[in-house]
Amino acid sequence: MRGPARLFISAKELRAAFATLNRLLPAISKMSGELVLSFADGMLAIEGPGAGLEIAAIGTWPGRARVSASITKMMAKALPDGDPLTLEFSEGRLVLVGKTTIRFKAAWEDISPRRVEVPIDISDRDLLKAAASQTPAELTSAGLAELVHTAEQRFQKVVDLTHKSLAKYGVARERLEAALLALITNQPTP
Repeated sequence: MRGPARLFISAKELRAAFATLNRLLPAISKMSGELVLSFADGMLAIEGPGAGLEIAAIGTWPGRARVSASITKMMAKALPDGDPLTLEFSEGRLVLVGKTTIRFKAAWEDISPRRVEVPIDISDRDLLKAAASQTPAELTSAGLAELVHTAEQRFQKVVDLTHKSLAKYGVARERLEAALLALITNQPTP
């Protein structure tokens, strides 16, 4: 696992979420199924066989935790006292911490993007090359998303200026943009 998996969650919202799942999940799913916990855009998603929901959370959770759905009933009725609660994954366990601690055997799937290393004085060309070879998640993880966006805006201005000069020769803007981007990123020319 890359980095800590730790979220801060409202006890009231977590209890309500598990109460809802307890009602929605069939008994057989709670006995033999599993829940998958993932986190994106400030929301913890808790998904079981045929049912799922999201609740607000704050923190870092760079993967998915899988835990037996049998915890649903207990979590709907008996959470640790304290608010907010801390939900962590550590040493093969899903850990819920308040004034007391509850641990459940769980499995972890690392879904975090691979690390992108960049020079400290990164150029627009380097940023455009990174955008061509990395996923948006990798760029965001590396803290490059905003820099790439700005580099792409500057590139579009250059394409616009160049196209004004070459339009009288019948050069289509889209083809010009693709050709310039291919040259900049060392890709085959379209």
